Amino acid sequence: MRRFDVLDSFRGIAAIFIIIHNIRFSDSITELTFFENGRIFVEMFFVLSGFVLTHGYAFKPLNFKSFFISRTFRIFPLHLFMLLLVVASEIIKYIAYHYGVPFNHVPFTEGEAPSFLIYHLLLVQSWLPFVPSTGFNNPSWSISIEYYMYMIFFITLLFKQIDKIYLWIFISAISFIFLINDLGIYEVSRGLSSFFLGSLMYLLYKKSYTPLLSLSKNYFSIVEIVILVSIIYILSSDLYYKAIIATFIFSIQMFTFAFEKGIVSIFLKKSLFLYIGKLSYSIYLLHYFILSIVMFISIILNKFGFESSLIIEGVRFIDFGNAIINNLVLFSIISLVIFLSKYTYKYIELKWQKIGKKLL
Repeated sequence: MRRFDVLDSFRGIAAIFIIIHNIRFSDSITELTFFENGRIFVEMFFVLSGFVLTHGYAFKPLNFKSFFISRTFRIFPLHLFMLLLVVASEIIKYIAYHYGVPFNHVPFTEGEAPSFLIYHLLLVQSWLPFVPSTGFNNPSWSISIEYYMYMIFFITLLFKQIDKIYLWIFISAISFIFLINDLGIYEVSRGLSSFFLGSLMYLLYKKSYTPLLSLSKNYFSIVEIVILVSIIYILSSDLYYKAIIATFIFSIQMFTFAFEKGIVSIFLKKSLFLYIGKLSYSIYLLHYFILSIVMFISIILNKFGFESSLIIEGVRFIDFGNAIINNLVLFSIISLVIFLSKYTYKYIELKWQKIGKKLL
């Protein structure tokens, strides 16, 4: 089955942009509005998942056992590994706290309260209104949405083709209405609206593939560049509904770049981008843990007279006194996350995916 290499590259780039979004260095690129709005790239993940899973499962015989094992062994092993690491780090922070090291909140309280651990273990935290979705390993909130959204997606596949399309339209539209009117279940609505919009866009892609494939490389190049400029503009703007607008642009992005014919697509098929795309899940789940360690070290340095951590308007910044140094440290952190992701991908992701295949 065909793999969408360019879309994989975008997954990796989005994961790196989310790293930049989730840490603040004074006088660095983290202060750009584009990266301050970087959380919106999670919508790109959801749209991309809907597009790719529809390609992989919507037009072949259904087998729930195969689907369940494949998705579970893809998602859970790394999630559980990271949850174990985060709990261990929380214990260390708890000890440090009682020796006078200050944190934004007391370890094992708020979202990291032990009573919430079972919900994170089962990845249901984002579906339950009484559980903080961003406790323990924060990025897992979207993995919680993603995993159970897979199961909803499989149920929709049991419907006839036309009924299935109407159902995807209904789920996506209702979820967008919830977002626009702020009717609650915010994270769930973000996931469902984006995912099933991606599914619908794949159907459009499949239907128009043959007639559009004959268009020239120059045509696709222009459209690809316009899409990227639009994404940069929207995420750098103060538009009120920019997350929803960006979601629709992301869906057009998946449709266009799936053809892999433009100059940007050719560039994104370079080995570096493909490699980062392959590691994207590890990069995404690992990065917040690494960032918390960096933040912990900066707080410890404060205790020894090196003022490298400061709080501005309730947000903790890292500052080594120089914009160049701050940016270099940021890129070093990104490089470290990618380097470590190589091992979590090899020894956790791939290993457990192979075990899952053996079960089938």
